[in-house]
Amino acid sequence: MRYCQRITELVSQQQERKLSFVEQSAVKLHLLMCPSCKNFERNCQDLSKLMKEFAKEKDK
Repeated sequence: MRYCQRITELVSQQQERKLSFVEQSAVKLHLLMCPSCKNFERNCQDLSKLMKEFAKEKDK
């Protein structure tokens, strides 16, 4: 569970910065084995897309 916390932190951070190779590898490997963290990643990606769409609409 503690490792899941670290992975979710990295998933969140990758929206704002490029992860190192080691961090990327750890995230990818963990997501293959952990459905909860995979779901978290999917939710983060969806939220990011929605925020970008909202920003585009706001600028119109």
